Parts: sequence; structure tokens; C-alpha cells
Amino acid sequence: MGAPEIIPATAADRGRLGGLLSDAFAEDPLVLWTCRKDAKRDEGRLALYTAGFDEYLIRGIAQTTPEKTVCALWAPPGAAHLGLRGVLSYLPVVSRYGGPLRVPYLTAVQLRLERHHPREPHYYLYVLGVAPEAQGQGLGSAMLEHMHARIDAEGMPAYLETSTPRNLPLYERHGYRVREEVVLGRGAPPTWLMWREPRPSAGA
Repeated sequence: MGAPEIIPATAADRGRLGGLLSDAFAEDPLVLWTCRKDAKRDEGRLALYTAGFDEYLIRGIAQTTPEKTVCALWAPPGAAHLGLRGVLSYLPVVSRYGGPLRVPYLTAVQLRLERHHPREPHYYLYVLGVAPEAQGQGLGSAMLEHMHARIDAEGMPAYLETSTPRNLPLYERHGYRVREEVVLGRGAPPTWLMWREPRPSAGA
């Protein structure tokens, strides 16, 4: 089986890929901690990931495959930080995601995560999700390798956050190292902040 074809995502993929990311992160520890627990949980999670897709389609790099079984959203150097205004613009989505009563708390959590975000220029992997039925087929690794070829050619580092312990070996195999482990609130799972230094390009 050859490497999958990786293509830019488009606005037409919004519904499909927003749903894919929502499904892929349904059991993510940080999502389970932050997302509302009532009957609107799935709807709230879908709203969050669809909004993230919309945002990165405009100001970042959105990638998928022709089969739409994987999606990666990246921010290029200088575009990763939302800032206070950006965080506040997400309040309606946060309300749907966590429930109206938790908006102030979840906003504080997001600002706390923003404060930990590196300031030096880098590529930021906002999210990488594989459809549940396609997991274990190497699609996540293929997406990382595809983007890392570009990043390494530019001599740029990369950064990501994960709260899923089983993801740590995957990212470590691709050159990421834990820079810091943080707990974003009472009862929250640990979140690992990971940094990757650029690797020399082939033939360099």
C-alpha cells in the first residue's frame, strides 16, 4: 500500500471534516473534561471542531485525503496565537461546546493554554484527526511526514499539544519532545506541550 495522496481541504469539506474531527476526538481526555455532559454534548463538540476547521481554512493550512478519512489543521509561523480578541470571538462556540454556565471558566482555560504557547516562530499543529474506521492505517504518520518535509525545508520548528497518552509515542517517533506538562484546571487531565526541531533536508 503506497503513501496516501494528501490534498488541501476546501470549504466544501466543512461538514465532512468537521464531523470527522468531532468523532476522532470524542474520547480525548481533554475533550471529555471540557465538553458539556448533557444531551447536547455531540452537537457542542461538532460545533467546536467545525469552527476550528473554518478558522484554519482561512488563516492556516488545512489538509486531507481524497477519501476524507483524515484531517490536519496547521497554523504557519506568526498565525498561531489567537490573542484575547480571538479567544473572545469563540465565546458563542464555547457556549455551545461547554454549556453557557461554563463559558467564563473555559475561556480562562483557553487563555491559560495561550500563555504557554511558544513565542518563537514555528508551525503549530492545531489538530490531527483520523476517522475512527480508518485508524491504525498509518494516515496520521503520513500527514505528519508530508508537512514535516515542508517544515524541514524551511528550517522551522513545530509545536503541538496533546492530552492523549497514546499519542505521545507517535509524535516522539516524528521528532517531537515534551517541553512541558501542564494541568489546565482542577480535575483536568495532563496536557503535554511538544516541540520539534527541524531536521536536515535530504541531501543537505
